Amino acid sequence: MKHHICVALFFVSSMVCAEVDKRTGIDKTARIGRFSSEDCFDINQAGKIVKQWSVAIKKNVQRFLCPSDEDPIPQRLLLLGGIRNTDTTTIAKMIALRWKYDYYVIEASAFLQACREGREDNLLSEVCSIIRQGKPIALITTEIAEMEDYFGLYAFTLRIMIDQCADYPNVMVIGTSAFREEQLSELVKQRFTDIISIDGNRAQDAALQKMNWLEKNKTACMIAAGFVCCALGTIYVGTYILSATMQLQQQHENSLLNQQVTDLLSELHSIKEKYQLFQKQQSDIQQKLNRL
Repeated sequence: MKHHICVALFFVSSMVCAEVDKRTGIDKTARIGRFSSEDCFDINQAGKIVKQWSVAIKKNVQRFLCPSDEDPIPQRLLLLGGIRNTDTTTIAKMIALRWKYDYYVIEASAFLQACREGREDNLLSEVCSIIRQGKPIALITTEIAEMEDYFGLYAFTLRIMIDQCADYPNVMVIGTSAFREEQLSELVKQRFTDIISIDGNRAQDAALQKMNWLEKNKTACMIAAGFVCCALGTIYVGTYILSATMQLQQQHENSLLNQQVTDLLSELHSIKEKYQLFQKQQSDIQQKLNRL
């Protein structure tokens, strides 16, 4: 009897000790996302990322990073950037804070882990509890287009989450993705009213990396170029000699063919003369027979 009481007390104590988050009503250890107060955000890193942007990108993102009182709240914003997804997520957090919103980060890795454990419904419970509080909140979901593309069944939960937030003007949904806009599925495009690419530096970075690589390997490149030039020169000379040899061979073959044709015509002419002589002899014989 005492043993059963101890076991019961153990389970009760575990339930009491479990820290339930008042904002979601879910045990913190079972939560999928994390609030901005639990997150580490470096505003200086965000500033460095923005400084690297081109003028065109800064112009497109200006209304989100520097909002005015007249600007409408971007309820559904998708940030595209293929260099580093962490950079795109950093900008999403920066946008949320610039609008004076707390944010709730839902990382793709954490969501997929919850799906494997059968806890994907926890996300809807978490979000539902958060938005019902009526406080301004930005839900930041990373790699949302990738999950839609590769994990369609799990992404269905994300679609429900985005759709249920549409009726709450104080809720901002910010998605991030490494995809380009032409790679996005129609389901993703339909759920985001603002799709902004902050990946304009990809070509510049690639060109810069290429220049740096060439600079570091200048000597090796020059040697390789020399070998290539020598090889091309050898190929050219070899091709020229082969072409000349083939032409000479063709001329020789044509000469032999012409000689054969000449010999054949001479032989035909000789046969023709012999045939004419035979006809003359035959005519003479016929005349002698007629005389007899």
